[in-house]
Amino acid sequence: MTRTVAVLFCIFCAGSVFAGDSLQARMERQEKVIKVLPVKGYKAPKLTIDLLVDVPIAKITHVVGACADYVGVIPRVQKVIVHKKGVPNHVCELFLDMPFPFADVRSTIAYSGTVTANEVVMRYGQIRGDYRLHRGLWRLRAQGNKTHIHYSLHIDLGKPLPKWVINIFTKDALRQTVSEVTRRAQSL
Repeated sequence: MTRTVAVLFCIFCAGSVFAGDSLQARMERQEKVIKVLPVKGYKAPKLTIDLLVDVPIAKITHVVGACADYVGVIPRVQKVIVHKKGVPNHVCELFLDMPFPFADVRSTIAYSGTVTANEVVMRYGQIRGDYRLHRGLWRLRAQGNKTHIHYSLHIDLGKPLPKWVINIFTKDALRQTVSEVTRRAQSL
């Protein structure tokens, strides 16, 4: 009996340590850490994803900063018009194919940010378009030859969205976006 209690206690402690792992530890295990954060005043939550990829920051920056090539990188983007080039300050108009029953949307977003050897920060926000709100952030940090990708996205269509839409189209879109960014960066 004592041995059983001791084993259960060890399992409980190990599980607690594992569940409370730091973001860095979770990323080192190749986890894509997604958070859904409510935002006061908006119907739609903000979503973030963090992951560590085995690709140098310069290659990730090249893909993230090439909004002209977002078709196939960001799910549902069907067409892009570049109005201003230059990382991290560029302006892109995105045309997105939305799932039924939503109408397709158009969003012109302006990027701003900073670029150093070890960190790239690119914030963007809608300057005109069909969303009530469309803003996000790419923060890339070099960790040796690897890159910590932090991507944040907050989109509000101005209509209540069922949780299944948020789960399928936004969480999956985050995963697909960072996977495609990584894949394209690896091929450079």
